[in-house]
Amino acid sequence: MGVSDTAREVLKRYGLSEYESKAYATLVELGAASVREICRVAGIPQPRAYDTLSKLESKGLVETQDGRPTIYRAVPPKVAFDRLEKGLKAQTVIAVEEFASRYGGERSRADMWTIKGEANIINKIEEMINSVGEQLLLAVPTGVLERIKPTLDKVARKDVVIKLMVSQRGKSEAVIPQLDDSIRLTRKDDIPAILVVVDSNQALISSGCISNYKGPWISVWTNELSFVELVSIFFASH
Repeated sequence: MGVSDTAREVLKRYGLSEYESKAYATLVELGAASVREICRVAGIPQPRAYDTLSKLESKGLVETQDGRPTIYRAVPPKVAFDRLEKGLKAQTVIAVEEFASRYGGERSRADMWTIKGEANIINKIEEMINSVGEQLLLAVPTGVLERIKPTLDKVARKDVVIKLMVSQRGKSEAVIPQLDDSIRLTRKDDIPAILVVVDSNQALISSGCISNYKGPWISVWTNELSFVELVSIFFASH
């Protein structure tokens, strides 16, 4: 039984072409083979075979033995996938740096965006927490706190001020997870909404904990300073 289509598809996710994935899979099966044998088994047109094998060799996935004919063999799969993984990570770093350098979200003009869905809102809150430089103001119910706690713990190790309000809605103190001693914790019976303010320059308000609200989670994120200041007033008054 040959290498499955599913396994070959994984190779393609690492950037190999259709012919490259077929050629590598064929060499894994055959052990070592000439171009003619590879073409016959893999169904690769011979005019494309040399270029395909050359690319696999440059990626460190095949080795050659000079002769007439030249013989090719696959490197062990674990070695091959380790090399593919390292190559993909390196390409990802380059891509992230390039996109970040062009990202319009970093521009200074004021923006206001709507974020929908519980998972998306939690992700945005964690993104905001990770970006804190000096001060984090946070008002959340215990259920949300449990989900963001790993991110909050990591940021608490930095030299930042964290003011946290937690709504228990009548639950005992035991439901509040153990927090870093540097976090200024206030327990509330209830809070009007999920509120996040980072460094006085961005804020988020979400419907995720509004009493008796049964609809989908919706939030508004903004870096419009007057709105950020408005959200910050809640923390100043408690």
